[in-house]
Amino acid sequence: FPNLKRELDETINEAVYGTKTNGDDAQTPVGSSRATVCGAENGDAGSGAGSSLKHDLLCLCGAVSGNLDKVCCADCGAQTTHSWGAAATVPTAWQPIKNNCPTHAGTSVLTTANLQQAISAFYTTISTKQSSTRKKQYVLGLLSGDGTTGCAGTSAENGGACVIYGAAAPGGKTTVSIPWASKALNAAEIADKLIKRQTTIQRLEDRLRLLNVSVATLIHNVADQASAQAAGSNTGDNTSPRQQTKSESECNAAKDDQEACKNIEDKGCVFDSEGEKGKKCTLSKEAKKEAEKAKAEKTGGAAATTDKCKGKSQTDCKDGCKWEGTECKDSSFLLDKKFALSVVSAAFAALLF
Repeated sequence: FPNLKRELDETINEAVYGTKTNGDDAQTPVGSSRATVCGAENGDAGSGAGSSLKHDLLCLCGAVSGNLDKVCCADCGAQTTHSWGAAATVPTAWQPIKNNCPTHAGTSVLTTANLQQAISAFYTTISTKQSSTRKKQYVLGLLSGDGTTGCAGTSAENGGACVIYGAAAPGGKTTVSIPWASKALNAAEIADKLIKRQTTIQRLEDRLRLLNVSVATLIHNVADQASAQAAGSNTGDNTSPRQQTKSESECNAAKDDQEACKNIEDKGCVFDSEGEKGKKCTLSKEAKKEAEKAKAEKTGGAAATTDKCKGKSQTDCKDGCKWEGTECKDSSFLLDKKFALSVVSAAFAALLF
């Protein structure tokens, strides 16, 4: 979100400096009369009041005379580094004010809700009427006496270190619009969008991780099915030999005992007097032929099941077979693969909503 982040930075700068770029080194505000730019003698708004946070904080904390040194912090407003109206001294005067801001209040996440709460409290504070005649309103800072000297930077002669945002009106119905406050709220709205997008990205990343695991599982399952099919084909090859071996062993168990061998004739056993010593009781030739026949039938059936599609033309590729690319394949395996792909597609679609 580079464009949104750049917009956020520019809007924050407009609130703090009055420009889209960093204004720490800018030689403003200046003016021959501090009261004119900060808060007029008649209670009207200063010509620069509210234009930026930097402007208003310098009106509060900038030096003007010996009795106002360091009014905001230990390094703020020293006459040796700042003289109101001398443009070259503005950056030096601004830096300690900026550096000390975080120490005066806790910070919170930039969101519309948080900033609205802070600005609401700010407006409540400045709406209280000041001066001995209670005729000065929307003042940030403090006016002494009747406030007729305005925000000249000193409490002497009915003045003060302050900012006046607007003149009071009968009934207290006057409202003020402060540019930096509006820009700050705009920045908070942009920050909300960034937070929302970052939350969405995190949710998508979580889903992608789940999808990755799901795909790996599906691929593993399809591979297992293919292996199981191959193993099933081989089962037919091995059934008859195992059965034959078992029958042969049962006959050999009678060894050279003709009587014992006769008792198991129903299992295909016969006594061969010329047979191998210890194995004269053996499987009859007929029983061996039957076992071989069964083996051939099962092997052929398994091969037919496994290879029934192999070598078929595209025209003949049917009945459990399906043409794919340049060859005829077993459709059951293709269905497994398509099922896996359909699940993956569904999972991917879920990421978009």
